[in-house]
Amino acid sequence: MSGGYAYQLGRYCNSGNYNNGAYIGASLVNLPLLYNFTPEIKNAAIKLEQAELKYTSAQNRAVKDVSAAYERFLTAADNLNHYEKNIVAGSKALIETIMILAGASMCVGNLLGGKLSDKFSPAKVAGLTQLTACIALILIFFFSHNPIVSVIFMCVCTGCLFGVSAPQQVLLIENAKGGEMLGASFSQISFNLGNAIGAFVGGIPISHGLAYNYTAIPGAVFAFMGFGMLYYFHKRYN
Repeated sequence: MSGGYAYQLGRYCNSGNYNNGAYIGASLVNLPLLYNFTPEIKNAAIKLEQAELKYTSAQNRAVKDVSAAYERFLTAADNLNHYEKNIVAGSKALIETIMILAGASMCVGNLLGGKLSDKFSPAKVAGLTQLTACIALILIFFFSHNPIVSVIFMCVCTGCLFGVSAPQQVLLIENAKGGEMLGASFSQISFNLGNAIGAFVGGIPISHGLAYNYTAIPGAVFAFMGFGMLYYFHKRYN
């Protein structure tokens, strides 16, 4: 918006129609531009309100996340204290007792496996031993909440672990004529490889967040596979 006044001489006008005298004028060409700023001001106010709401929302989420994390920390601390006071306390003697029972079951299983292999077919003894281990592992999965039952079936599994060794050694001696040493070395390799694979596969359920009793499922599958192969061997070669 502009304006002004001046003294105009007529002879300097292009048209020559003006007389000498004073003139005043105003220009309102840019006046509508003042009204164009009104929507911008409103949009700026709306954006400012939106920014304030986003800030408040982010602040509330941050407070909520911190509170939830603190609650999880308190819960974990309570669980740890309960574990230390009620579970770990006195567990050293309990673990030693369980290890003794497991070792004794291995000795008994090895002795029974050798005795039964002298009276019956080694393939049949080894196959039934694998089937027994499979059943014991399935029962561990369902009754793991009972510690006494779990220990009993653990002893059954450790007994079957060494109970299958003697009949397999007899099978190697009977079916690897001239290569008994090579067969015995491969037998040891297979036991060590089975331990490694079993530990890896048994840890898969735990790595996926499942309970510890789910580790018995892969063991039961492997034991049943061993039973199937030994049963086939018994039917095919005996």
